Amino acid sequence: MWRRRKPPGWPEGVPLPPSVPGRWYRDRDWIGEHTGDLKLRFPDEWIAVVDSQVVAHGPNLGGVERTTEERTGEKEFPVPLVESRPRFYSSCRILPS
Repeated sequence: MWRRRKPPGWPEGVPLPPSVPGRWYRDRDWIGEHTGDLKLRFPDEWIAVVDSQVVAHGPNLGGVERTTEERTGEKEFPVPLVESRPRFYSSCRILPS
């Protein structure tokens, strides 16, 4: 059986976090392949994808996560924000004149 190794410097007695299931990566790739359609169907909403299906969506991340766990029983799934347009944020740094 394959066993994960702790990275160098990992504290003794601290367990490694659980592995991300392979399905998570397949669902992430599915999201990337369907970004255009998702932007039209779910603009500016969080979506949860399980087995290449959008199982929940909405404006509230926590609500989408709870709904997905209730509907699927899964705890690990990608939950991106589907932005309808690119957003740019300005830094608050004041430059000297």
